[in-house]
Amino acid sequence: GNKPFSPVAETAVLAKKVGDRFQAELWLEDDALAPRLVKARSPKMLLVATHGYLSPKKEPNHLLMELLDCRSGKEMEILQRQRGLLDEEFLEYTQTLAKRFAETDKDIAAKLEAIIPKIKQAMKLEPDNIARQHLKVEDPMMRCGLALAGANTWLLGGELPPEAGKGIIFAQDLAGIDLWATELVILVACESGLGDVKAGEGVFGLRRAFAVAGAKTLIMSLWKVPASATILLMDRFFDNLEKDMGRSAALKDAQNYLKNITARQLGESELGKNALGGKNYPPESKPLAHPYYWGAWICQGNL
Repeated sequence: GNKPFSPVAETAVLAKKVGDRFQAELWLEDDALAPRLVKARSPKMLLVATHGYLSPKKEPNHLLMELLDCRSGKEMEILQRQRGLLDEEFLEYTQTLAKRFAETDKDIAAKLEAIIPKIKQAMKLEPDNIARQHLKVEDPMMRCGLALAGANTWLLGGELPPEAGKGIIFAQDLAGIDLWATELVILVACESGLGDVKAGEGVFGLRRAFAVAGAKTLIMSLWKVPASATILLMDRFFDNLEKDMGRSAALKDAQNYLKNITARQLGESELGKNALGGKNYPPESKPLAHPYYWGAWICQGNL
């Protein structure tokens, strides 16, 4: 859509900690360019900390329901925002529904009849770049991706220099990266583990993309997790890897660590204090025990 991504300053904290620990190359802020990731050639470990997204498949009924429920005068605003769904097929569908409701519910029929000319008007307003609108994209590998430098500029219709690409990498593009010698990919990106489910095909989305690209192990989240809790979990996870723990075991231990750590223990480190968010908890309470803080993380591939 046209909603900009908001910056998450804590991702830089995580990146710098990982960089210091492993002497890794860092691409931060304006240097985090999409083409750099696409051109990656099998780093041993790849950590991407940014916004991930999965756009739900848009259906004509959803748009019509939004139009019927909105306040009078808001129809054009909605249609402008959803221009990717507007075509002759959608117009014909709306006209057919209006005729059907004329026999059963004249109020709804009247609303649909009033919407039809507005659809026609909106269809004449061609966007400068249709790729920036809500598209009727069927391929789930093109409805999810990662936001990198310039993503907001592209989404909001601005121009980017060639070296920035689109600012967004779709799953389809990620699947073409050479990660065949990459042992571990970590996605610190909200909802990175989500995707469409197809019978016999597993989950399509970022999970599928990195598997096709050749990554041996992928660790990612199923929902948005507070950045401070993520940094604490990842710090423990990397400690475990350095102790030669298996990847799955290292993640499970880090999850249990968050689940059981007390407020007193959190207060003993800067990372822990950040996770407390300035709140006062009883010393022996467990502020991060809820699965919301640690349960999103999954490990796929070589364990």
